[in-house]
Amino acid sequence: MMILSKIVRKITDYAKYIVMAAVVVMMLLTVVDVVIRKLLSSTILGVTEYSQMVMVIILLSTAFTAMNDNHIKVDIVTSHLPETGQHICEIVSLLLSLGMSAFMTGSAFLAGLDAVKNNTSFITVKMSKAPFIFLYSLGLFVLCLAIICLLAERIRRMKDHE
Repeated sequence: MMILSKIVRKITDYAKYIVMAAVVVMMLLTVVDVVIRKLLSSTILGVTEYSQMVMVIILLSTAFTAMNDNHIKVDIVTSHLPETGQHICEIVSLLLSLGMSAFMTGSAFLAGLDAVKNNTSFITVKMSKAPFIFLYSLGLFVLCLAIICLLAERIRRMKDHE
């Protein structure tokens, strides 16, 4: 499991830089579009679709966030539980997250296959949606791997506590 954890951490570390660049691109695209709209009463053709493409790239950060334990947590109830209870709640939460992420991964992959089959493209920019749907599916798959690593770590931590 340690090997999987190292691989996922390496992937998410590289994805972090791609996501940072994507955020900058999306911000610049939005700022330029707003400025052009105000000054020239015009807009960049397909800016909404370009933003959608970039948002898919930004979703790659979910696995990085999970691996670094940076997701928002509300522990108003669990903080009052004994340590074993906290571990159990976290494991149940991770199992539910894994189930949902696995379902979303499969659904996105099937949607990508459907997009290829039907040659689905963005309306304005006439670019295929399939690569972005598959990228979304890949990001979710890496998130599933990250959750599996976290589950193994939490279970090991719970066993060490006993």
